[in-house]
Amino acid sequence: MTVTAIDAPNRTVTLSGAPSGTAAGDYLVTEDTVATSYSYHTNGLLGIIDNGNPPSPKGNFGGINRSTAGNEFWQSVVLSNSGTNRALTEDLMMQLEDSVREKGGASLNSYISNLAIVRRYHDLLREDTYFAMGSPKPFDGNVGVGRDGGAQQKGKDGGDGRTIYRFSGNPWHVDPYFAANTIIGLDTKHFYIGHGENATPRPVSEIFDNTPFFRQTSNSTFEVAWYWQGDLLSDNPAAGAKIEDVAES
Repeated sequence: MTVTAIDAPNRTVTLSGAPSGTAAGDYLVTEDTVATSYSYHTNGLLGIIDNGNPPSPKGNFGGINRSTAGNEFWQSVVLSNSGTNRALTEDLMMQLEDSVREKGGASLNSYISNLAIVRRYHDLLREDTYFAMGSPKPFDGNVGVGRDGGAQQKGKDGGDGRTIYRFSGNPWHVDPYFAANTIIGLDTKHFYIGHGENATPRPVSEIFDNTPFFRQTSNSTFEVAWYWQGDLLSDNPAAGAKIEDVAES
């Protein structure tokens, strides 16, 4: 079925039909983003940054079974709490950085989560609030969380989901559809997008001979098919780490 209307503030949606059944833990996703669990979600990052093997159809990453003794190098560190959500703490974030440094020999330069967890991180920053015991003075242009000389005001953030928030000086990115109760950190120098003949999606008609640009559909419309072959690659999955079971409220 499809979503025909969304009420974001009240967290409700209208569906095109009645579901066959619902249960606690059910959730809606953007079409085809999690059709095969974490294999596709967020470009496959959640399938690689893990201590287990990605689910089918991806299967073993790079043909390597990470569950086999001796293949521990290809496992990422996962900081979980046995399925019980707990509050986000600065110590948890530092463990994430330390684990990548110790196991992967890398240094985190990016964090990713959903919006709810960013709000929990903002709560942590409230501990930095203080009141000056002196005469009040005007605020300058750098007031606000994560301000660094007004860089954010110049449009350098936001195009790739980057927010004004930082941890250890590194940017925090947001994907609104990211996995719940989860944070990942990664050293982007060890993650790549591999692609086939074309680096970006192109119409099928530009790739294959005798293929029309427009093709008919069952309706009174036409569609344009696009073609791209790509895969997320990593030479060191331990250059990323994941925190699971983070409370969002």
